[in-house]
Amino acid sequence: MDKLCIEMIFANTSQTKGLIERYNGTVQRRLPNDIVRFNIKDYDQLNIWFNDFYIKYLNEKFAHLPVDPVYEFVELTENYNLNLVFTVSNTRKIAEGNMFSYNGYYYVPYDKNG
Repeated sequence: MDKLCIEMIFANTSQTKGLIERYNGTVQRRLPNDIVRFNIKDYDQLNIWFNDFYIKYLNEKFAHLPVDPVYEFVELTENYNLNLVFTVSNTRKIAEGNMFSYNGYYYVPYDKNG
């Protein structure tokens, strides 16, 4: 999140947490009943129904406009390398012999000159 300059806003009040939990519970309880009600028989049919109808239905029924309608999204530049953001990174310590360990294996880094 930091690498993408995204600020997380947490639900720090019990009222907000309650609303989120109630919404999630409502959707989780509704979905199995609605699958039966709409006579969904297989996963392919479920995927089509869910993406084409159910998401719109849930958004119309439960979505709320933001309190602050200011547009907060920032377009990424063309040369922004998302591979540098969406990667697993670990901090390691260099041990004696200029090596480090990872998952039980030892590695020795070297440059283009060996």
